[in-house]
Parts: sequence; C-alpha cells; structure tokens
Amino acid sequence: MRWQEHLLNFIDEYEEHGVFVEARGAMNSVRYMSLRKVKDYEDYDEPVRSQIMKLRDAWTEWTETTTMTWKKHLQNFIDEYEEHGDFVEARGAHHTPRYHTLWKVRDYTPEDYDEPVRSQIIKLRDVWETPETTSWREHLQNFIDEYEAHGVFVEARGANGTARYDALRKVKNYTAEDYDEPMRSQIIKLRDVWETPETTSWQEHLQNFIDEYEAHGVFEKARGANQSARYQTLLRVRDLYEPEDYDEPVRSQIIKLRDAWIGTYVPDVPDVSDEEDFEKYFVAQANESLHL
Repeated sequence: MRWQEHLLNFIDEYEEHGVFVEARGAMNSVRYMSLRKVKDYEDYDEPVRSQIMKLRDAWTEWTETTTMTWKKHLQNFIDEYEEHGDFVEARGAHHTPRYHTLWKVRDYTPEDYDEPVRSQIIKLRDVWETPETTSWREHLQNFIDEYEAHGVFVEARGANGTARYDALRKVKNYTAEDYDEPMRSQIIKLRDVWETPETTSWQEHLQNFIDEYEAHGVFEKARGANQSARYQTLLRVRDLYEPEDYDEPVRSQIIKLRDAWIGTYVPDVPDVSDEEDFEKYFVAQANESLHL
C-alpha cells in the first residue's frame, strides 16, 4: 500500500471516531511507520497538502497531551466541563490520554493537595460518569436506606468484591466536611458502622490507645508499630475524623490522639521503673477507671 493510501485511511478513520492512536495504528505497524514519515512531507497539491497538515496537527496535539501533567489534564477538564456541561466530551473518549489520566486522578486523596487542585479532584469525582454503573452517591444512599431498614451491616454493605463494597470502601475515607447534607452525615454514618470480619473497630482502637497511653505514657507503644492495624487506623482517625462530629468521650479522645501525636499531650504517669511497682500502678489505674 502506498503512503497516500495510508494517509487517506488515517483521515477517514480519524474523522469518523476521533481517536488518534487507533487511526494512526499501533507503534511499528506498517501504517504507523508510513505516517511517521508522511507528517514531515512538504510541497504537495490539494487535497494531499491539507491531509498532511491534518495528520501533522493531530500528531502534535497527541504528543502534547501524552506528555501533559495530570494537573493540566484536570484543569482542562474542569474548564471544558464548566463551559459546556457535557461530561463525556470534557472527560475525553476511552483510550485517550485525558481519559486514562482522569480515571486515576479521581481516586487521589483531595486532602493531599492545596486549592484549587483539592476542589477540582472532588468535583471530578462527583461528576464522574461511567455507562451502566452506579455512582458512589447512589451506592451510599442505597446502603443507608437498606441499613436503616434492616440493620444488617454486611447485607447493606454488599459482599467483598462487589461494586457497592468497592465504592463504599473508598467513600468511608472521604472527608465528610467536603460535602453538604445529607451526604456529610451519610459518610459519617458509613464510617461509624463499617465492619470488617475479625477486625477491631476504629473506636476500639482509639479507646485501647487512650487506655494504654494514659497507663504507661509511652506513645509509640500505645500507638502500635508502623503498618500495624492500630497504627493505620489511628492515622486515619487523626487526619480524617473531625472531633465535633462525635459525642463524648470520642470527641475528646480524637483531640487527645492528635495532641499526643505531635507531643502536646503527655499523661501524668509516675516513674514506675520497677516491674512490680508498675503492675501495682496499672491495677490501681484499672480499678480507678471502674470506680472500685
């Protein structure tokens, strides 16, 4: 096949579906190798001249978008979506660099970034649409409705590996304050009732931390080793949970956790270096907590 035929086939396909990579052909294919040379050709009459220019422009645009940072893709998406409101057009077609980039960005943690990127990630997540799937808001609402109807958490949450389970597992770590009511309260409720078989709830981890820290005063020991279940849980509680969202004693415990983490709260623990003295002190503290 001559290069003119490769060029014409590219133009026909690109104008039909707009996916450059598909129309260009896979790397090292015959069409790809031919078009890579053709895009630099000069001095041809119409319509070949316009076809070469169109190939060159499409190739340049594709190169720029593939090297574009994820923040630039995100900003372009926001600008276009706010301009015309067509999500699919702003998101880009499947297999385009923008689509693949935004698909990853929507799962980034907004709190890791400053404004305006933080709000842009939240907006991307909120308007993301995938044909024939349920949005995370719908999964959350369905969970709340079912849980309030029968009270069986596992049934309302869905089995491990289901679309609802995977969606809710992410939602429970969203920052509730980023959303208006009733979404804010629903995220908090999901987080509070989340259960995983054979694990300790975050409130139990927090209570155990407080009990141990106030007993012996060794923060690292009470917090748990890095990568342990308690450490990972307390890290989320410290960064994501707002004390004012909870009643006492949880509210004060979250504040104590935060203060202890940065060293501004240290319990008044006497020096009990002797093992027997420490055991007596620990028993006394336990009895006091039980009002014995």
